[in-house]
Amino acid sequence: SKTDLVNIYGVSEPQLRDYFIPHELAHEWWGAQTGHSERDQWVSETFAEFSAALYVEFRDQQKSGDPTDTSGYTKRMEEWKTRRRGHKQDRTAPLWLGGRSGRWTSTAYARGPLIMDLLRQNFGRENVIKAMRYYVNFAQDHRGGFALTEDWQNMLEQAIPGVGFREFLQK
Repeated sequence: SKTDLVNIYGVSEPQLRDYFIPHELAHEWWGAQTGHSERDQWVSETFAEFSAALYVEFRDQQKSGDPTDTSGYTKRMEEWKTRRRGHKQDRTAPLWLGGRSGRWTSTAYARGPLIMDLLRQNFGRENVIKAMRYYVNFAQDHRGGFALTEDWQNMLEQAIPGVGFREFLQK
């Protein structure tokens, strides 16, 4: 029940509805359908968090009847910035280090989705979603369901030809 989930996880009902449940449901794809190695767990968490934000955006657009309403997504993006807890780009470990960096929460749950948002801003929402689809299909067809950071770079380059994502992701 909602009450049990609120009590177990110590979150409010709106947090449960807007953050927790959409994120955990997204793991049906990003973690269950697409596995990850210890090194590349950031992909699963980042994609789940970003997918949850896309869901909240869509839900809010349906509620308001305004297809340009991005308030739910924007609110979540602001939360990602807050979660970074002052970690600057040059002081945060690379995403692929995952939990070994000592900054797992700010890296996987904040920096990763902010990178996804940057991709969205630069290349468009639909192109990012297209690359995510390529990624899950690739993982299911190769590597026994596991996809790696390098595979994500390759999927970006296939979905949006002519863009050098290795340099983009290195930044």
